[in-house]
Amino acid sequence: MNSQPDTPKPQRHLGPPLWLLAILYTLLFNAGLYPVTAFAGKPYWPGPWEPQSVIITYFQARPGHVLACMFLQFGATICLGLFTVVAVSRLRFLGVQSAGSWIALFGGLLTVFDGVAASLIGWTMIHPAVLQSS
Repeated sequence: MNSQPDTPKPQRHLGPPLWLLAILYTLLFNAGLYPVTAFAGKPYWPGPWEPQSVIITYFQARPGHVLACMFLQFGATICLGLFTVVAVSRLRFLGVQSAGSWIALFGGLLTVFDGVAASLIGWTMIHPAVLQSS
């Protein structure tokens, strides 16, 4: 008979590892840049300062590249959202009671919603009905 008292096991935060989410986000984000940057050749992704004719021509000429970019960027924002929520959950688990964890959650989720909106707008710009109408 063992008379030693049961020692409590140290608690461990249950959740996906942050390093994995960070690596997935970085890989997807950078892979999304590949089809529309210098790696894919000219013309490059047009900036908002470009004339309307340049922007319209780019999206009409490269809908496949834009779709690949938007798909990968959308996937990256999902990883960023998961990273944000898990990081804030871990901070709360570790006993952080300051407003900083909630501010991090707010900023992270706003960034995710902005990335999702940007991906959906990019996808809309290459829809055949939109491409035909300048």
